Amino acid sequence: MIKPAAVLDAPMFKERFADVSQSGSVTAIVGAHRMTLVVSEDLKHYQAMVSAAGSCAITLFSNETGLIYSGRALGCDRPN
Repeated sequence: MIKPAAVLDAPMFKERFADVSQSGSVTAIVGAHRMTLVVSEDLKHYQAMVSAAGSCAITLFSNETGLIYSGRALGCDRPN
């Protein structure tokens, strides 16, 4: 299990998500990707998402378990 504090302490997150010191949600644009981080009120859980531009692009998801999931929107058989 990856603790949210470890994610928030990572240099890239400190730079892009400097205002995440409490629960809530923030989004940052990094190149052609949108990164979203949602932290629970108790600061014990998080959800992270990275998506590329394009309606059928692959999106990556993760949380405090450390597992990484990938997927496309329903109806998308191939990338843009």
